[in-house]
This record gives sequence, structure tokens and C-alpha cells, in this order.
Amino acid sequence: MKKHYGFTLIELIIFIIVIAIIAGNLALFMSVKSSYFPEHNMTASQLATKCAEWFIGQRKINGFNNISCGSTTPGFCTSTISGYTVSTSTDCSDSQYKDVTITVTGKGNAQLKLRLADY
Repeated sequence: MKKHYGFTLIELIIFIIVIAIIAGNLALFMSVKSSYFPEHNMTASQLATKCAEWFIGQRKINGFNNISCGSTTPGFCTSTISGYTVSTSTDCSDSQYKDVTITVTGKGNAQLKLRLADY
């Protein structure tokens, strides 16, 4: 019987997902820890995550090509919470990917980067 060495695709995908979750939690922890008022940075992180989820939803519903490039912030991403400003920037220099940067400033600060792929 022949032995197979290496990892399956499923094992690699699960590993990547676990590492992404750990890295995301670490980034959030460091952001909250560096603030004098951790609740402000937590709110800023939640606003950035909400905006990122909007971009992911638009990618799923309307397709990759309907994500606009440039520095226009979608209405859904604008903050309804006093003291926070949300801005987005979409880099479309690669035809296969769109890199979205979401920045929240004000009472708390957060920055989230998102890469959307054309698949």
C-alpha cells in the first residue's frame, strides 16, 4: 500500500481560515488595547466590519464588476453614530482583485483591509 504525504486541500483551507480568525482577533485586541477608551475603538472596529460586510454582500449579490473603484464611500458605510467618520478607498489596479481599505476615525480609530477576487 502506497503512503501519501502532504495535506489535502480541505486541511489547507481550514488552516488558512483558523489563521485568519486568529490574526483578526489579534488585530482587534491590539487596536482596543492601544486606546485610552477601548469602547471607542471597539465601536470603530464594528463600524469598519459592518462596512466590509456590505462590500462582501455587494460582491455576492451584484458581482465583482459592480464594485466601484476610487474613494467613494457607499451610503451604507457612513456612520450614524456621532463622532465617527467612515471612509473607503477601492484600488482596482489588478484586474483579478479589488483591494478595499475602510478607515474609521473620530472618537476611536480602526482600519480594515479587504481583498475581493473575481472568480
